Amino acid sequence: MPIWNGTTFNNTLIASATSQLHRSGRVVNQIRGRYALLNVIMGEAMPDGTTFGGLKFARVKRTGGRSIKLRLLGKAISPSVLARGSAELVASTPASFDGIGAVDFRTAPYQRKQYIAGSEIEEIRGREAETSDLINDYYQAFVDGFLNKLNQDICSDALPSSTAVGGIRSMVSTGLTADGEGAFASYGLDRSDNDNAFFRSNLEGSVGVLTWQKLGAYQVSAESRGGVLRLGVWNPQVFAKLKTDIESLTQVTYDEKMTSLGARHFFYSGMAHIPEGNLPVGEGYLLDPDTFTLYLDETQPITSGVEEDPSRENAYFMKMRAYAQFLCDRPGSNMKLKGIALA
Repeated sequence: MPIWNGTTFNNTLIASATSQLHRSGRVVNQIRGRYALLNVIMGEAMPDGTTFGGLKFARVKRTGGRSIKLRLLGKAISPSVLARGSAELVASTPASFDGIGAVDFRTAPYQRKQYIAGSEIEEIRGREAETSDLINDYYQAFVDGFLNKLNQDICSDALPSSTAVGGIRSMVSTGLTADGEGAFASYGLDRSDNDNAFFRSNLEGSVGVLTWQKLGAYQVSAESRGGVLRLGVWNPQVFAKLKTDIESLTQVTYDEKMTSLGARHFFYSGMAHIPEGNLPVGEGYLLDPDTFTLYLDETQPITSGVEEDPSRENAYFMKMRAYAQFLCDRPGSNMKLKGIALA
């Protein structure tokens, strides 16, 4: 079926073709060498989900709806010890438990209404290959910008909402004002309430000079509360210091797949460490990948093909849209480090 029907666009074909392009893997390829954390989240470094040192972070779910229901655990169930003898014969007392809740999160839309000058369309009118190349170029630019914005957002301090994708800086938090984290108390549950202490992340608020001895202690402390910390995410300056320190101690073996991130990663004590330029220098994150999920709805990359805008002199436009949300269902299995010094 041709892209052009005489002198008009076949918009159904254009929308279908760009949708196939989005799902074909070309979108994922854009994150190679540019967005380290997003690369790992989308599983690009681990094609089978397990080859990257046993790390499994490819929790990407396609969602066709605009709402995501996340079940949350705010506290634990505490049993009691049953006394022997007469205590075994008394009537039992039912115990209620209010530590499980469910919260609805909305996906956040990314949209671009891209205008094209009519003279540009006139140059290619009726030419199938040139028209296809033009549409792909515009769409490629949208994909690149979408992924760049998405990576910035998942490294941000924004709480997930209908207007923002959740960031690790807000979700990996205690939510306590005393820790300087009060702005993040209302993530799903009210984390400032002691009844929801299980929904608080581990935190070290004044790291100072980060050493491997400190890092090992933080890892043990955090894992004692549950979860398995398998990914360290650092600003490139902090990453460079850690990399230099570890290379003075041992020979580093590189994984060819992970070198596609654009910067060397390294393993230490069962954790993979990567650089992420969207994080501030003074913060670092020790993450349990199994507690995060990236929700995507990419079914509307170009919603209606190319249309002429009658309100303008000679202009066409494409509307491009994608929906996303990034959520952590067990913040308590992760750790935030603040006050990291380079010297």
